Formats: sequence, C-alpha cells, structure tokens
Amino acid sequence: MNQERIREYVARYLEATGCHVLEHHPAYITVRLSPEADKALMNRPYYWSFIERTGAEPETMTLTFVFDEEQFARLQEQQKRGRTNTAESRGAQTSSGPSEGAGGAGNDSILARYFGFSPAASANRARHEPISFGSARLNQIFAAAKAGGSFVHLYEQPQHNRPAPGRLATYTSYLAVNYKVEYVCDLKRDELYSLGVCLSTGEVIDNFHERTRNLHLSPKLPAHTHINDMLSMPRAVAELELYIERCVKAKDHTWAVEAEQRMYDELDRIRTYYEEMIQNSSDPEEKTNIQQEFRARQDEIAWQHKPRVLVSAVNCGIFHLLTPLQR
Repeated sequence: MNQERIREYVARYLEATGCHVLEHHPAYITVRLSPEADKALMNRPYYWSFIERTGAEPETMTLTFVFDEEQFARLQEQQKRGRTNTAESRGAQTSSGPSEGAGGAGNDSILARYFGFSPAASANRARHEPISFGSARLNQIFAAAKAGGSFVHLYEQPQHNRPAPGRLATYTSYLAVNYKVEYVCDLKRDELYSLGVCLSTGEVIDNFHERTRNLHLSPKLPAHTHINDMLSMPRAVAELELYIERCVKAKDHTWAVEAEQRMYDELDRIRTYYEEMIQNSSDPEEKTNIQQEFRARQDEIAWQHKPRVLVSAVNCGIFHLLTPLQR
C-alpha cells in the first residue's frame, strides 16, 4: 500500500465521518475532526462523557495528517520565513488596544475551563500526525473504519427514472456479506468473496461489491418507495454459507494433501530424534521431561502443518436496489 493509496484512504475516511477539511495538499491534510472521528481516534472518553452528561457543544480536535514528511517540512520552513519577512516589513507598527480575538471571560469555553484546552489554539497549532503503512495512527483508522463499517443499511437513490405521480418505486433487497476464506497450513493463502443473496428469491449473486460500487447509495429511504417481501435472515445466511461451502469444495485441494505429507515427514523426523534420546536416558525424571517436550513438539507441528479452511465474515449489510441484479 503506497503513500498515494494511503492518502486516498484517509481522505475517504475523513469524508465519510463528516470531518471538516481545513487544508488539502498532496503532502498533508488538515482537518477539524467530527465528533464521530474524535471519539474513534483521540482517546478522550472522559471529555465525551462530560459532554454527554452536560449537553454542551462539543469542541473537537484539529489534526494534520502528513503523508510526505520531507515536503511538509519544506512547506513549514517556507511559511515560517514568510511570517518572519512579514513581521520585519511591519517594523515598529503595533496596536495599543487588545489584540483581535483575545479570549475574555465571556469567550472561555468548557474545554478551556475544565480541560485546559482552547479550540482556537488547537486550530492554530494542529497536531502533526505522520501517516505511513504500519504507523499506529493508520492502524487506528483501519480499526475505526472496520468497526464503523461492519454493517450498513443502504438504499439506492432514484436518479433520472423517478416514479410517476401516484406510483411507487419498488426495491429489491439483498443481504450482502464479504467473506474471507483462508487456506491454512505451513503456508497461507486468502481469498475474498463478495456475495449478495436476494431476499425475495434466495438467488445468490457473486461479485456483489463490484456490481454495486457505482450506484448512488444512501442510508436515507426515499419517498414513494415500496420494499418487496423478504426472506428471514437465518434463511438468507444459510443460502450464503451453502454457496461458500460449494465454492470451497470445488477448489483443487492438492495443497492440503501436500501439506499433510509434509506434516507426516516432519513428525517422522522428530520421532526418530526424541525416541533415541528417550532410550539413551537413564534418569526417570529426565526421560519424563523429554517425553513432555516430544508431545509439545508434535502438537506444534500438527498446528503448523495441518491443512484447514477458515471462513469468516468481514462485513455485511442490507442493500435495497431499484434494479434487480442478475446472476
């Protein structure tokens, strides 16, 4: 995952969570976090507990996500020199009155009074967060996006083909699940399946994400719409699980046979090694320790080499579409 893709991902996350972008540059993005993003990223449970108890207006943090630290440092230095030149050009010009925006008692915020924090100062001194693959902040954004996007409920929004007056637009509903299938032994291979099951007919649609990615989807239910009768969720999930099971069974499982053979070969090697040690040992306590070590090594090899298939649901959602999908 290169820096360009990381920047696009972070920008999408900030947009999806309603953050206010103050400055957008290829090297960095400065944003005023939305309450949702602040709660997910800034680890301020006491502050948000206080806000919820008092009903006060939340004052969120301002962050600068830096994707190119060298270019960002050069830009900072240029801005610093520009401010210095401006100050020198003004010479001895000063204002005898109070500075504009000076914080009086009436402007004091709840954050400043109780948490020693000023939102105006935060905007002027935004924290710089270097973002790269593997960084703690990016991993935190990944986790927040996964937690927030584990389930969605979306409706396709009518565009040009609005229903005539007095007529209803009919939705066809789908349960969509993104599955990860892991083929595990001493090697590992993952496959992703994006499946949707029609809740009217039970038909399973593959590549569901690709088929719907260009649709205009929203959590808002449009007016003058009708949703078809739906299958029960247990029935829909059973259809998807049956489909995944058939897909896995249809694969070539030579890898599992080869992995099992490698496991037996490794077990034979350590058996020869430990049996010789046990036979040559005359100390009962030592012999017991060797046997215990032998069993632990057998369990470790079986766990590492034994072939298995693991299926997990990454995320899911209910999608109501105006145009039914075809298999």
